[in-house]
Amino acid sequence: MRLVGGRSPNEGRVEIYFEGAWGTVCDDSWDINEAQVVCRKLNFRGAKSAVASAAYGQGSGRILMDDLNCQGTEKDLSACGFRGWGVSDCKHNEDAGVVCDKEKIPPKRTIQKYDVNYETGLSKQLGMLFDSGRDCDLDINVVVDNGTVETICAHKLILTLDPDVSLPNISQTNLSINVRSDCHKYVSSFVRYIYTRQISIEESSVQCIHEMASDWHLKQLQQQLGDLFNWVLPKDPTFKTQTSLYEYSVRTGDKVLQQNCLCYLAWNCEALIHSPVWKDLPVGTLKALLSRSDLVVPSEAYVMEGLVSWEAARGQAFTSEDLLRYIRFPMITALNLYKLKGLRYQAGKLQGFQFNALPAGQLFGELMSQWKAYTPRIYTESPWSSSFSTEQVSSFLNNGYYIARGNRFQSLSSSFNTPVHNSAYFSLSREMGWTTQVLVRNHECNNIGTTCPAARLSPGNTNLGLSPELQKSISYQNKIVITCNGEYVFHIQDFGENKFMSLMLGNSSQGQPYPCHSGQYSYQTVIRPKYYMTGLNRTKEEEEAFEQYEDFP
Repeated sequence: MRLVGGRSPNEGRVEIYFEGAWGTVCDDSWDINEAQVVCRKLNFRGAKSAVASAAYGQGSGRILMDDLNCQGTEKDLSACGFRGWGVSDCKHNEDAGVVCDKEKIPPKRTIQKYDVNYETGLSKQLGMLFDSGRDCDLDINVVVDNGTVETICAHKLILTLDPDVSLPNISQTNLSINVRSDCHKYVSSFVRYIYTRQISIEESSVQCIHEMASDWHLKQLQQQLGDLFNWVLPKDPTFKTQTSLYEYSVRTGDKVLQQNCLCYLAWNCEALIHSPVWKDLPVGTLKALLSRSDLVVPSEAYVMEGLVSWEAARGQAFTSEDLLRYIRFPMITALNLYKLKGLRYQAGKLQGFQFNALPAGQLFGELMSQWKAYTPRIYTESPWSSSFSTEQVSSFLNNGYYIARGNRFQSLSSSFNTPVHNSAYFSLSREMGWTTQVLVRNHECNNIGTTCPAARLSPGNTNLGLSPELQKSISYQNKIVITCNGEYVFHIQDFGENKFMSLMLGNSSQGQPYPCHSGQYSYQTVIRPKYYMTGLNRTKEEEEAFEQYEDFP
């Protein structure tokens, strides 16, 4: 269920996803009871009003429910009385809507723990010694904002047994450990780890304990916690955790963590731009993100709009020489280029219009000789992608078929066309045809000797009537983008040759793996052409760099 057409997320036309397509609800008998069911289903605290007569615009598709009779306590509209799915005498000028309370009910979160255990033969006894607080000869002062908030009793001998532990002034009778206020409660368990080599990590504690392990040079624990950051990254839909971890990784010089955080932010850039943290994103983080080619976004125009909104939130425009150079203007269609107003866009618009308009010979000769490569990001907007939703995959697994566009399909396969390159449909007569298929049932995979899930992308028409020079100037680096439960991208993989490949979930070729505990996936095939100049005297190193590039600015 979703709300469409409202001015804010808590209002809109009620739409329901049924048999592979979205439909509306008729406003006959529509009142506050039905609105309460809708709003609570969408995790709002309740409904403020029921809205009738297509106040949020007329929908399309089927009118799925009519003459609803809810008590207001049901968990879903399908639990209320109604005439039957798709049975209605209404038209779309009677589409129903709601206004919900703005406050949402926080989702119930299960606190997950991860136990780090490098137990030794004396772990139990040393743990009992620490817990007893007896015979201490060292006080560890826990300092927050220049004030001591706690003193932990410890033993010098135990702390110095590990050669990796680096403590300042250990010869004295006390030492200090400086932490943030939100890390104070984890200091005791951290010190206890040095005794026992055992500690229980939660989502909320992993960064705090990693910081303390870094300060005290506990390399084994530091490495283990570094691996756990990928477990934490998908947990926060507001992106506060992810951006905070990235800034922390920059401060500490942790290159692996930097890459993991940036990769997650890039793959989920569409949601990031809509998140509350986008407007406060530091300039350095924004530059690092916009320089990447693995941004998963609808289009380059979407990236441009995100940059404009970021600038507007700050009340000032950064010069085009500074941030606009990260926008890939040639990847923006002519119509969207035309909509950009202002002198600061002039140079970029010229590049973009040239790419959209010049004849092929000039485009891939004189023009393209100015740049090593024009690299699309991972654009998910039509016509560059084809997808199977979580609902379609689930229906296929359970029923052996799924419904899309009113038709029944008995395999997760789709055929679609793309232009030769990313301009405004450079030539409709020169479209490239593709067929993609995903296997999710074990017997299908067993029949071809692979493991599920598996996917294949096959090119269709390849005789496009292109000149030999133009053919050499285009290659493809196509991707399959896998989303967890419709919430976040957790895996991206390159398509190989025209054969089925196993999707190595948890072992991504494009970055570190992120978890998807629900096991509910959606699959999106993205066509990604690469454009480059030909006939130039490039060095061997330049050729190799081009073949491997992924993150050209």
